[in-house]
Amino acid sequence: YLSPRSGYTNIYRKPLHGAADARIVVAGERTPEFESLHPFSSRLDSRDGVVIFSSKHGDRDALVFFDVADDRVVGRYQFDSLVGIISPSWAPTGDRVAFSGLTLGGISDLWILELPGGELRRVTDDRYEDLDPTWLPDGSSLVFSSDRAAGGAEGAHNLYRVHIAERALAPLTRGPWRDEAPRWDAESGRILFTSDRGGTFDLYSVDTLGIGRRETRVEGALFDPAPL
Repeated sequence: YLSPRSGYTNIYRKPLHGAADARIVVAGERTPEFESLHPFSSRLDSRDGVVIFSSKHGDRDALVFFDVADDRVVGRYQFDSLVGIISPSWAPTGDRVAFSGLTLGGISDLWILELPGGELRRVTDDRYEDLDPTWLPDGSSLVFSSDRAAGGAEGAHNLYRVHIAERALAPLTRGPWRDEAPRWDAESGRILFTSDRGGTFDLYSVDTLGIGRRETRVEGALFDPAPL
């Protein structure tokens, strides 16, 4: 997880069980290599002990692959066409990574990095802000948050599903609120996300057809769900 608890934003590792302290995995904001980890806009993902995240590196963002056990960077990708990279998401097969990329013209679309060759593939291509992609389990579609719905100009975001090969879009939620940070939950077979439709951010879920329900009612707020 990301935290500024030391005065710098770092990536930490904390065991779920036992009394072991949190350990810094990646020290941010101290070197040009990890100049900014985008703590308020970007998420992490991991697979087989490798964490993927975005970091400002020079004049643009880089997509970084970090092996936690070996304590080293095992991959770094930068793209001439993109200045910003946020919220990478590993495909179920492990051979692709989806993320939200900001073009030189200021357009935020969804992209896929093919591994291990490093080919870049554009999934959405329009003027809307497309954020926080998550893979559906068959690897053929992504769910993401976007301001392309009515009310988007006033800040509303809803969830959409896009079929990668056909680039066909379908709305999963609708309304003048912010539906954010979708994540596939294998145990429930649903997409978890946060929304402020109840006045503050709570946890909600929706299936792949758009049938949704509220999951929590908390006094504070919830952000960035990560199913185990």
